[in-house]
Amino acid sequence: MLSKKISLTQRSGKFEIDEGSQEEPDMAPARAKSIAFPNQKAKKKSNINWTNWSVSFVMIILVASLSYLVLSIGNLKDASADSISNVAGQVVSRSAELVNPNVSEKRYYSVLVMGIDTRGVEFDGDEFVPDKWDGTRKIDVIMQIVYDRETKRVNFISIPRDTSITAEEECMHQEREDQKYINRFYDMAEKNNCPFSGSDAMKKYVTYITGYEIDHYVITTLDTFVELINIVGEDSGGEKGVWIDSPRNIGDYCPNDWYGYDYVYFPQGRQFLNAKEALCYVRVRKTSSDFDRNRRQQQLITEIMHLITNNSTLTNPIKLLDLYNHFNSKMEMSSISLQDITMGLEIMREADLTNINKIVLDDQFGGQNAYLTKPLYSKPGTHTRSGYYLIPTAWDKSCCSNDEWKLVRQYIQELIQNPDAKPKQAAIYTYVNAYTGGKAVFNNPAYRAFKARAENEALFFSESKYALQTRADGPDIQIYDFSNGEKQWAIGRLVELGGSNVEVYSGSEAPFKRLNKEEIAIVVRN
Repeated sequence: MLSKKISLTQRSGKFEIDEGSQEEPDMAPARAKSIAFPNQKAKKKSNINWTNWSVSFVMIILVASLSYLVLSIGNLKDASADSISNVAGQVVSRSAELVNPNVSEKRYYSVLVMGIDTRGVEFDGDEFVPDKWDGTRKIDVIMQIVYDRETKRVNFISIPRDTSITAEEECMHQEREDQKYINRFYDMAEKNNCPFSGSDAMKKYVTYITGYEIDHYVITTLDTFVELINIVGEDSGGEKGVWIDSPRNIGDYCPNDWYGYDYVYFPQGRQFLNAKEALCYVRVRKTSSDFDRNRRQQQLITEIMHLITNNSTLTNPIKLLDLYNHFNSKMEMSSISLQDITMGLEIMREADLTNINKIVLDDQFGGQNAYLTKPLYSKPGTHTRSGYYLIPTAWDKSCCSNDEWKLVRQYIQELIQNPDAKPKQAAIYTYVNAYTGGKAVFNNPAYRAFKARAENEALFFSESKYALQTRADGPDIQIYDFSNGEKQWAIGRLVELGGSNVEVYSGSEAPFKRLNKEEIAIVVRN
């Protein structure tokens, strides 16, 4: 279905993205033009990536710092655990800064968090492998956390698991459309013994979608969230858990360990959930959607981040070591350097966790079907999950024939730089006033020129197969505003592009009822 394919070709010992010659001078940060993959899969087990001289230097500083710690506190037996942890945390921070005073100058720092299907999969210390015949290694949670060092703001970008991307790597074997879902990429790269790892494949394609390079990644089973909540959660009635504010009443079915489902109910409003209930809260989707589930996942991760920071876990080296030792053998993650420690400490001190910018890619992103869409009609076998299957609206447009994710990346950047910006795009459907040969055919030359100009301005229409009535006293191109005036930007651009051939009317004046929940309807007289 997608017109553009991304390929990894081996050049000078590395694999590069072959994307054509189209540049994006207005895209900042520019998406990576190449991703270096090792010729053989590197060991992915987490480690502290220090050089020998750095380790020696660190040891000298730590010894000196700990000596100062002893002198500062005096009798350690009489010191409280909190005071020791507080000073020790300052020692770690100061040591990292002394070893690596030149912190990265880049504005954005990004971590990719991935949750793998818990059932039928185990971590062998290097990668996730199926431990049963039906283990799938599907990545069901894909969330990029982008920290803006200039605004001190944390941004969540959730990518639905059924987002479709076409890759041309021979080892990926995307013969079927359902193999293009991004949640299959980890398994395909590992199962087919690609020269790059499954985590590398996920990092590359997430970067391609969002435009933000990934500094670190972590892959874990969803059950690990249960263990994490049991460690850092709040106490209520003898249980550890989190407080969640459910936006509505949710009655749904949660997967259990026996490949069945248990009925769960979460009433609207603030409530305490124990660890297992919290896991169900972010897993259920049968009565909602994958997109709604993405929003609940963002809710839970936000609450966990608050718990960690409120409990001073991240500034307590003892707790940090306990958490690291507990989860290190249960998750795949990237290596950590002194520079990463310095950056992490800086983020802990400065990040505003009370105002997280949460972005979910769905068919409402930037307006209904404005940038992303769920295809309603397709040839048999084209896709298997029409309810959540997601593709860029611009995949077949003249602006983006070589890069169908370009407009999505640009709009993500706009939302991160200005989170309060309202969507400029609109859901626009175009209709003809009469069928030609039993079909909706758009023959009007004024409309065809009008459409071409609009697409050059990245303003897209969805042409309906249905015909609707026009006003007898109106021009050839009639625009009806069903947005209650909320899409004036789009309507103003349409009027500029159409000139004397266009007239705008309120939706209440339309001689028809809207069919596709569109915000703007355009009816063309053929």
